[in-house]
Amino acid sequence: MEYARSEARGWAKEKFQGLHNVTMPTFTADLKSLNESAIRFDVEESAKQGFFATLLSSECGTSKEEMKKFIELAVDTGRRKIRLTLHASFDTLEDTLEMVRYAEEAGCHAVLLSYPPMFYPETELEIFRFTQKVCDTTNLGVIMFLSNSWGFDRFHPSGFPLDLLKKIIAIPNIIAVKYSLPNVAYFHEVAKVCRGKVLVSDPKEPYWPAWIELYEMQWGGTSNYEYMQGAVEYFDLLRKGEREKGLEIYWRLNPAREVTMEHLLHVLPTGLHHRLLWKYQGWLVGFNGGPLRTPVMRLNKPLMNKFRRALEASGIRPTKDDDARFFVGRNPT
Repeated sequence: MEYARSEARGWAKEKFQGLHNVTMPTFTADLKSLNESAIRFDVEESAKQGFFATLLSSECGTSKEEMKKFIELAVDTGRRKIRLTLHASFDTLEDTLEMVRYAEEAGCHAVLLSYPPMFYPETELEIFRFTQKVCDTTNLGVIMFLSNSWGFDRFHPSGFPLDLLKKIIAIPNIIAVKYSLPNVAYFHEVAKVCRGKVLVSDPKEPYWPAWIELYEMQWGGTSNYEYMQGAVEYFDLLRKGEREKGLEIYWRLNPAREVTMEHLLHVLPTGLHHRLLWKYQGWLVGFNGGPLRTPVMRLNKPLMNKFRRALEASGIRPTKDDDARFFVGRNPT
């Protein structure tokens, strides 16, 4: 590990700077196993495109053993090039604890905590205890994930009670908060609570010019930012105070932004992400593409055309390869 448990927050303050994307596993053509060369390719590409870290997605149909292999491949490939965060989204608390321990042993650098779909707490204390058990099982820094997907709006209309968050960020190895709730005003409350204690990121790209200036947001994550070619650069320019240069890129990317936000309005209420579309977006700009297992949303030609044209309108040259090649990937097996 790069740090001791007691050093996790200081480490994050120093190292969590820039954009943090997502890497999904790729499967072989028969969908029977992982495509190792494709996974290595995508981790390498994330590093080349300037992301300081990548999230290893656990919501793409991998078994626990396949997820362990995915972690091993990513760590081996990303060594000294990019930091790896485990997406701790598993079926049970026991599975989560097992995978978090494995990620630490394998060489991951942090954990993004999710709550299982069958986790239905009746009290805020149950949420706290779940979170604390995960944090206590590892020396890794843990990122809290505030999301409507958990169904915690039954405790508070914001989606995550502020008093509960205050208790959670007192856990020593909580290093950051990923704010994916839709309420902009509540972001201000969360940022105030976290200031001087843990980092805060709003992964929603359109808000960054405001949040970087007002809250000194130093990292953006986690999401599929590779589609927004230029986001790494404009995020860094805004952080350096070169606002005019940063906003030039921001507005150039507006066609890509608009099509992305339009799609999110339809998809996010389902509690899911269109992972196959994410993979296609990455493939358009040089990533591997290739097979994912069900359950995934389907990807049709009109949708692919829409996202390809949005890149072109943003001054970005997408791949000239025919879309049929996306379903095979750049490193087929």
